[in-house]
Amino acid sequence: MRQYARELQEMLRQRSPAAYRAFLVKWRDVHERGVAERLAKQSDSALRLRLERMILDMPALSDLHDEARAYVAQHGGQAATAASEPK
Repeated sequence: MRQYARELQEMLRQRSPAAYRAFLVKWRDVHERGVAERLAKQSDSALRLRLERMILDMPALSDLHDEARAYVAQHGGQAATAASEPK
């Protein structure tokens, strides 16, 4: 699972819905049945918002948190999760 975590972080740093779809295809067996396929069918804007929220949930990506927080605030319609609040 180390490779999964490393590739997940690399993919999140790209902030690209296309990269996320490729990641989902590669790692579809790790997800619950059908989840990867459902996610891959979402719009680019929905995936981008999901990417930003995932970034906020990863302490290892704290250097991206300010930008992610701003993106979620502008496009998410809801406040970022408590875990993503500035400390």
